[in-house]
Amino acid sequence: MKDLIKEVEKLAGVLVFQWTGENGMSNDEAQDAVLTILKEHMVVGNTTTDDVKECIMTLKGLIKL
Repeated sequence: MKDLIKEVEKLAGVLVFQWTGENGMSNDEAQDAVLTILKEHMVVGNTTTDDVKECIMTLKGLIKL
């Protein structure tokens, strides 16, 4: 689970960086948008491995390669 959380952190950072550069969002706007995505998939104290994996897939799908 720890490795999955690290992957979420990395992908969230990439997405924030991408959205601030390409979409013209402010850093705060991009962070809020990513936080909303994270909240949709994970609940503090009640998050399963499958929830984290689904979150990773969502973040990967939003990142432009």
